[in-house]
Amino acid sequence: MFEKTATSPPVTRARGQGGTAAAPEARRRPSQSDAYWAKCAGLYPSYEDMDQQLAQHNMVAYAEYSEFAHKLMIQVFESQGEDDIAIKNAADVIGSKGGAQAMIGVFYGFLHGMGMAYARSGWDGGRAASIAMGEMRLTLSMAWDGVHGFSASML
Repeated sequence: MFEKTATSPPVTRARGQGGTAAAPEARRRPSQSDAYWAKCAGLYPSYEDMDQQLAQHNMVAYAEYSEFAHKLMIQVFESQGEDDIAIKNAADVIGSKGGAQAMIGVFYGFLHGMGMAYARSGWDGGRAASIAMGEMRLTLSMAWDGVHGFSASML
């Protein structure tokens, strides 16, 4: 059995698994993820581009991703997912307008937008982009969990 020593890092578990989630200041994304943010800064697509792409690729996201939600998610993107206030504000506002269904659509639309930013960058760093999107997926799902009926288990 594993015993915690003075040099062992604190054990963190997902919500509902006993234990505590890591404090926001303790979050640190891998350096490959940093490369994504450096290459894709300022490249989050316009609402018009998002609308067109989501209509072709994800009808749930297309139905829920509004211009208002787009403005909120630009703030999340520009903060690289590190502005807890922007993340929670987006969850609260989107959830209050359309509940969990709207939040799920915007969640998937936002991740699609991150992919579009990567494609626009012309950069060939797919692994770093995957890591950054995975980190963002986790960050949003944990921050939004329990807000207006949204549950990370719905994803």
